[in-house]
Amino acid sequence: MNRIFTLFCMIVILGGTLVFGADKIDTIAQQTGLDRDLIGLISVEIEGTTLAITFIYVNERTLMSRISPVLRRQLLPYVEANAIVVWVSAEIDIFFSPDELIFGQHEQRLFSPSREDWAAAPPKPWKIRARAQEPAVGLLIMGERIDPTVPFWIEFRGEKTVIDLDDPVLVYVEPLDYPVVVPQQIPVDLNIEDLALAEAFGITGEEIARLIGIDPKLVQTMFIGPAEEQLQIILIHLAGQVRKANLSPGILTRLERYIDRASIIVLAISQTGAAFSPWNFWVSQGGRNHLLFAIARFTELTPGFLRPAHTGRIEAGETVAGIIILYQLIDPSLPFTLYYRITRVEFLPPRD
Repeated sequence: MNRIFTLFCMIVILGGTLVFGADKIDTIAQQTGLDRDLIGLISVEIEGTTLAITFIYVNERTLMSRISPVLRRQLLPYVEANAIVVWVSAEIDIFFSPDELIFGQHEQRLFSPSREDWAAAPPKPWKIRARAQEPAVGLLIMGERIDPTVPFWIEFRGEKTVIDLDDPVLVYVEPLDYPVVVPQQIPVDLNIEDLALAEAFGITGEEIARLIGIDPKLVQTMFIGPAEEQLQIILIHLAGQVRKANLSPGILTRLERYIDRASIIVLAISQTGAAFSPWNFWVSQGGRNHLLFAIARFTELTPGFLRPAHTGRIEAGETVAGIIILYQLIDPSLPFTLYYRITRVEFLPPRD
């Protein structure tokens, strides 16, 4: 994996050239498509040469930059792990000790990385091979030690850089322990009639549940916006009893991998046309809030379910559907609250 990171940093981040100084962060952002707030940069003089350390915070926006599909798949499991890429380059061959890095917040020094903190890294000490244009690269899991909702700093031999994220995650979660995939379209004709929801627009979640034949606790509805631009969202919790629902065998077969994995079907409908984007969902349980920044948290059931957070829109009479995967974020055996912006519904544990 480290070789892939090396190629990523040489070709994609800096184009194989050295960039020094905090004023060069804008240059890195322009070359890579990375947002400026994701980047930190430290340069120090060591053994008569300049050592450059570039830090790239890993979140959904990182995956949307100009990185290769291979690297995007490698990084997907770490999007919600409060992780950061550490890229070290120099003008001559030199060794670098990652143990000298110091991570902190406010005025407090919190930790220096140990071997267990690296999801991917070369053997210590790291060797930078300038002549071969090979930097040293690692992927560090900061975990709960750093709160990304407020600025944090990184120091090396007296020099500091500060990372202040524009849209930080609220809670650190462990990297997903099941194979993640780029959002996919499940090849299924998921129309309203097939879900027994032909007359569902405007009725309650309890009535929809009765039509489908599942516990009413598994279905919730949201009505968002004024009458002239109203969005209805139907939410179906894919608990185990969904296997016995009044749905076609073809749909149930294709949904099987999501059942009993804290997943929610989302049907978004508008008779008038309305703004909609699944990126506006977030979930809360036990006082802990989780934003959904990982693209692996969504699967499309209809084309175009994933729409931009600020400009996404459903046209009049259009229906889009997808799945939100809350696995490891919540315990579905306990109550949890799902939000769309500030509108919320509560899911209670279903009857056995």
